[in-house]
Order: sequence, then structure tokens, then C-alpha cells
Amino acid sequence: MARLLHSFITALVLIALLIAPAYGGALTGNVVVAAHVSYDGGGIRISENDSAEEGALNAPVFAGDFVRTSTGDAELEIDAATAVRMAPRAQIYVASLDVGRTSLEVDTGTIEIRVFQPRAVTVVTRSSTVEIAEPGSYRIEVSPGVATRVTVRGGRATVPLQIGDALAVASGMSLQVSGTRANPRTDFSVVADVDEFDRWNDARDVAMSAGASDTRVNPILGANELENYGHWLSYKAYGMVWSPNANPGWAPYTVGSWMTSPVFGPVWLSSEPWGWAPYHYGRWINDDEYGWLWIPEQSVVSWEPALVAFIPPYGAPVDAAFCWRPLAPGDIYEPWYNTTVTTFVSNNHTNKNGLHVQPPVHSFVRPGVSFPFNPSIRVPEVHFSGRSSGSGARRSGGGSRSGGGGHSGGGGGGHSGGGHK
Repeated sequence: MARLLHSFITALVLIALLIAPAYGGALTGNVVVAAHVSYDGGGIRISENDSAEEGALNAPVFAGDFVRTSTGDAELEIDAATAVRMAPRAQIYVASLDVGRTSLEVDTGTIEIRVFQPRAVTVVTRSSTVEIAEPGSYRIEVSPGVATRVTVRGGRATVPLQIGDALAVASGMSLQVSGTRANPRTDFSVVADVDEFDRWNDARDVAMSAGASDTRVNPILGANELENYGHWLSYKAYGMVWSPNANPGWAPYTVGSWMTSPVFGPVWLSSEPWGWAPYHYGRWINDDEYGWLWIPEQSVVSWEPALVAFIPPYGAPVDAAFCWRPLAPGDIYEPWYNTTVTTFVSNNHTNKNGLHVQPPVHSFVRPGVSFPFNPSIRVPEVHFSGRSSGSGARRSGGGSRSGGGGHSGGGGGGHSGGGHK
């Protein structure tokens, strides 16, 4: 059924996709766009086809992915100001992810789209298309009988009709569309009383809105929640940096696992509640007084699977210990995906400004010459099928990057991966 719906809806939106900016899955120009699982109430599945695969908190979601829930609610952060919440037993298809533009297809179930800042979001179902362009709360329910109900509790949605004018759904109103696209039946009503799913959405709004306008983190996805798990401070020439609440001896890239992706190779999957932004954007430094500090990037940024240096370089034939460390400001980052052997950069015990010294590297036993590695850390390794060409966060080529902003990792020297930063 999901494949039939996908084929049907793809035909409906083909023209719109053709005139949209060149996308390549979640690749916009030289920028990889990725959403992520920011809340998992249990049983979320992520896959690029109809097969179900277990998801996890902080797991990446790319264009071309199906996302399903079973017994619990789930939330995807699409960008720094947009979230998609899913009730139990819902299924969506992520048709496209772009900077400021998202397209979703809903097969069944109830979802809520929360927009904090102006964004273009298009939701396609069997019976209708819903267009969102302004901040607000938008609930979309797709019933087995092919009816679609759009409820707006803030903002304004537009429902174009195949014949006739588009219908506007104002705040406080609900619109049900049934029948076929060629012969739709529409029915407006006043918004009904809130239910358990609405109350859960309100609670998630509070959690997200606290840092949604935080200018210290630019538009970095997931960084708006960092205030709850650490504090910001002004640090030397780097400006505002983030210090996590952590136990003595903690280091970045140690609480989580390596996920295996056929597209990106090793992808760091943190099990920390804040573990998205600081592990895929920016840089880390270690200070004698403050400990580990995360330095966000100050421009539009591309998602990377992990901003670390591998020692020896990823792809080199090594059968014993294999190590990694977080990249510091000034370290060169070259992508290890779409390459066979990456080049060794430097030991990088101090950055080019001499402001810090990275601590020892983290190591683990490598069972063979390719991932998955088997880190001796606190959660099991997670395997996803990966995203094949034509959908998902695709990226070809990529230069080296030096600069500030990424996430944890162990300490000391070597080789990096993922685009010039």
C-alpha cells in the first residue's frame, strides 16, 4: 500500500519537484541536509523502502526515507524552526528536504507540524495537498477511508483543489477533504477540544521554543535544546561556546555508537539527549579550566556523519586498534565517504592558534578493514540500510573543511572526514 501511495503522489507532485531547486535527495549544492529523531516514544522505524528498521534518538533522517511509528509518539526536527510530530501508528514519506523547504507524504495516521519561523512545508495525502508557509500549529489526520482532516490552531494553511479555487484554513478551523481529487467533498468545522496528542505537542512546543530564536547557534538543527544540558560562555577569540553538563573524565564521541551507512560509512549516533548538533556541526576544544567546549559554526552549515579524525585514516588496512578524536578549530576535515582511503592530515595536538591541547584518542578494536567498528561504549551498534542514490542525504565529492563547530570525540590527532570545513 505504501508503495502504491508513493507512486500515486509522486506523479501528482512531479511538476513541482522539477521546477524546485536542484536537490539530489538531501543535497543542496554542496550542503547535506538531514533531519533527525528528536523524540522517540518507542517503536519508531526508519527506512528507504517498505521494510521496517528500528530507529533511535538522534538518528538521521534523509529525503527518500519512510518513517513509521508503532506504539509511541515521535518527533522529527526538520530544521532549527520546524518539527514534525507523529502519533502512534502513523507513516510518512520524506519526499524532499531543502533549506527552508520540506515536502512530506502522509500514508496514514495523525501528524502535527509545528513551524516556529516562516518555512515552506507541503504535505500530500491521497485526497488533498496542504501548503504551509507561516508559523503555526498544523494537525493532519489521514483516515483509512481516504479522508484528510486539516486542523489549524495557529497560522494559516492552504488546500489547493484540482478543480476550483484553493481553500484557506484559518486558525481555529478544521477542514475535512474526502472523495477523490477530481471530485472532492469538503467540510469546514470549528476546532474540536484538545486530546492527548495535542497536549503532548504543547509540551514539546515548550521544549523547542525555549531556544528557537537563539542567535548563538545560527540555524544549526538541534542546537536550540543545548541550554537545558549545559551553559554558554564567551571564550577567547571564538565568541560564544557551549559547555555541556558532564561528569569528570567525559569526552565527546564516547556516549553512543557508530552506525553503518553504505552512503556515508561510519556515522556517529549519540545516546545523549542533546547529542545531535554538537556531533555533526562545528568543532570541539579542550580547555584546562572549562573542559570540553563546543564551538558552533557561524554560517550555513552542512551535516556531516561525524567531525572526527580517525587514526590511522579511515580506509587504511588496519587489524588492531583504531582511534578517533574530535576535530578542533583549524583542523582540516576531508570526507571519508565516496573515497577508498583518506589522507593523513596531522597529529593536531594543538591547533594552529596554539590555544588548546587535545587529550588522548579513543580507541577500539577493529574486526576487519571496513566498518562496522565495534566501539567499547555504552550502547550497541546500530545498522541502517543506508540511503541509495536518488533519495536520502546524498553527497558526491567534497573538499576539505577547516573551522569551528562539530561534536564530541576523543582526543588526539590524525585524519578527518567530510567536506572542506
